[in-house]
Order: sequence, then structure tokens, then C-alpha cells
Amino acid sequence: MDALLNEGVDRFGGRLDIVVANAGISTWARFWEMPDDEWQTMIDVNLTGVWRTMKAAVPHMIAAGNGGSIINISSVAGIKSLPGQAHYSAAKHGVVGLTKSAAIELAEFKIRVNSIHPWGVDTVLAADPTVGTLLTDHPTYLMSFGCMLSDPFPATVDDISDAVIYLASGLSRAVTATQLTVDMGATKV
Repeated sequence: MDALLNEGVDRFGGRLDIVVANAGISTWARFWEMPDDEWQTMIDVNLTGVWRTMKAAVPHMIAAGNGGSIINISSVAGIKSLPGQAHYSAAKHGVVGLTKSAAIELAEFKIRVNSIHPWGVDTVLAADPTVGTLLTDHPTYLMSFGCMLSDPFPATVDDISDAVIYLASGLSRAVTATQLTVDMGATKV
């Protein structure tokens, strides 16, 4: 990550203004039934990957001296825990804590740090058939998924990209340490 960022900053003008940490994998299992390596891989990719991205990027942003925006992609599961995804929820909640701490630490450098929280985006992650099996085997989990059941993919990749563009732009110059939900209200109902 350090080598890649060093090369990119050198090649594209000596500064880094916007960073999007979009690390994400997903698997489904009840927490006491999942193998240790499944838990660890989830934390490594979904939380440690975001931290490593920020750790490599921030020195370049500080050195440029012109502020900037870091956008971390979390999930509705970073605000509202879901059954069958304790490891995913733990990682995405961790992204929220990391985002808030980073926003405080980077404020003096005029670097804003926010997280985006999608819900049911039409991607490969959302098409995992394991979730159907889990919900069939444990129907009491269904109510945790609320409005998603009537429309399994309420958001598109473009919806999330639009939120990233907003947080990267000057339109959000006064927004930091925020959890921007792109979730059709899922975290509120």
C-alpha cells in the first residue's frame, strides 16, 4: 500500500486529496459456529484493510497541506447489527469507530473523515445464497432485515458512488465524523 501510494502521488502531481477505503467481503454464519479463520479474515479485510489504507494515505495528505476527504465504506451493519453476520457487523462497527477517531485526529489538518453505510446494494456480496439458507433455517432472523425483504436490492452501485462524490466534493466541506446512510431508511425502522 505504501509503495503504491508513493508511486501514485509522485506520478499524479505530488499530492493526495481524496481517499476512498472500500474494503469488503461477506460470509454468513452464527458467531459460535464460524471457524476462527473466517472471523479473522473478515476483520482483516473489512476493518484492518481500511486502517491500512488510511495509515498509508494520511502522511501524503498531511504533507500536501491542503486538507482533503477520506471516505470509508462501512455498511448498515456498522450501525444496526444483523444476525448471521457478527463478524461483519463487528468489522463495520469498527470502521465507524476508526472513522470518528480519525476525524478528530485529522481535523487540525483540515482532512474530513466520514463513513458511508449502504444497505442491500445490487452487488456480488448481496447475491450470496447462504443468506437464504440462514433465514430459512432461522426464520426469527427475518425481522432484522425489515424493509429489505420486499426489495432485496434497494440501492445501486451508482447510489453509493453518488454519496462518495458528495463527500469528496466541496459541497460537504462542513461534514466530518458523519455516518451517511444510503439505506432506504433501514437503520431507522
